Amino acid sequence: MLTTCLVVLFTIMPYGAIMAYIASYGIDRGVHNIGLYFSVFALALFVVRVMVGRLSDRYGVTVIVIPGIVLMFGGLVILNWADNFAIFMVSAVLFGLGFGVVFPLLQTTAYMLCPDNRRGVASATLFSTADLAYGLGAVVLGMGIKYLGYEIAFAGLAIFVVIALIFYMIFLYPR
Repeated sequence: MLTTCLVVLFTIMPYGAIMAYIASYGIDRGVHNIGLYFSVFALALFVVRVMVGRLSDRYGVTVIVIPGIVLMFGGLVILNWADNFAIFMVSAVLFGLGFGVVFPLLQTTAYMLCPDNRRGVASATLFSTADLAYGLGAVVLGMGIKYLGYEIAFAGLAIFVVIALIFYMIFLYPR
């Protein structure tokens, strides 16, 4: 269970950072209507969540989680290059699709790895980790922006997703 939370921590930190700073990043880049990033992200998230359960039942969690993490990575890398509205929206789609796949399946994984009578504890631990990651991601990105600037700080978020993938492959894939 705690290994799943470790993967969740590094997966959600970029999400918390984006939600806190995407508006100011868009303004910094001269992009108007950056608030649509949230709408496009939410739409992509919704679309993929409609399918993710059936896909994971058919192909297995790992076969779906790994591409989800790769999509998140791609969305973060593209965000580094975002200098116009269209590129921001491509990032929103990729990151939304990836996040919409990864978090529900990590939640499922956490529940599968614990006894039935501990699922309430697993849920509370998982969501506490998610809450911590939201805030921690915003703090880390804020410090990165202060010392490195928007582009490098946003690009650095991709490192967290890579760490999440590595931890997933080491701790959860073998299970």
